[in-house]
Amino acid sequence: MEQAIKSYIEYLDKVKHYSKATISSYTFDLKKFAIYLKENDIKVDEVIDKDVQDYMKQLKINHYETTSINRKIVCLRNFYKYYVTELNENANNPMINYSTLKTPKRLPKDLFLEQVKVLLKPNEKKKEFANRNQCIILLLLYTGVRVSELCNLNVLDVDIEENTIRVIGKGKKERMVYFMPSLVPFLKEYLDNVRPTLLLDKKDEALFINSKGTRISVRAIQNLLNDRASQSDTPFNVTPHMLRHTFATNLLNNDVDLKMVQELLGHSSLSTTQIYTHVSKARLQKVYNETHPMAVALNKRKQED
Repeated sequence: MEQAIKSYIEYLDKVKHYSKATISSYTFDLKKFAIYLKENDIKVDEVIDKDVQDYMKQLKINHYETTSINRKIVCLRNFYKYYVTELNENANNPMINYSTLKTPKRLPKDLFLEQVKVLLKPNEKKKEFANRNQCIILLLLYTGVRVSELCNLNVLDVDIEENTIRVIGKGKKERMVYFMPSLVPFLKEYLDNVRPTLLLDKKDEALFINSKGTRISVRAIQNLLNDRASQSDTPFNVTPHMLRHTFATNLLNNDVDLKMVQELLGHSSLSTTQIYTHVSKARLQKVYNETHPMAVALNKRKQED
């Protein structure tokens, strides 16, 4: 099993060009399955449907969430497809008819205007970090890039004259995103005066630098968002992905073509982008119910009954 996993992970990296995060998740899930097989004295090429069912039952007993179990199902399904095709044509594929579990659809959460205003209010003690963090938050809001994409940006990816950024997304697909001219003064200040003082190695190409002088991490960005949100009179949860959702929802609320939003977000499938149309409708319904005079009166009457 160990050799099969190694071969498959190399395939995901070299051929499929999966991200480091995805490869790490696949590696973790496969090693966990390998431990289960070893404990039950089952060889990788002898696994049958019942073995997989028993493994999934064990995960449920251990209180794994449905989304987590589904990730493992997809991982094993892809692994065995590779294993049977590339490594052992005579082996049984126990995952061929195995489907993921049904999960309730969760609409992505976006931010309200007042929450965005809080995030854009600097509260850092050091000016250099206030400037850097402002650039990061504005870029997430203005471009809709994934936080991992932002962390991987290099200085040469940014074109201040054209207000564009070259992004390498999932599957190492390249796309261009755009930012507002109002971000330019912040970026210039960061690139000219702040970044050079933070850098540990002057040859480092990373755009955003952490307090240790190296490329900033996803966790560091989550932490800076939490710090900014903590100054709100009304506490709220925030994640980098919520800024991406806010970007997409605002574009659709302003009648931007769905295909254009798909391109900007770097979605390979239009159906992934379409979920944001539901967010816009849900927000519209909520605002209507809370503000329309007759709707408010009827809701109040219903609550009293």
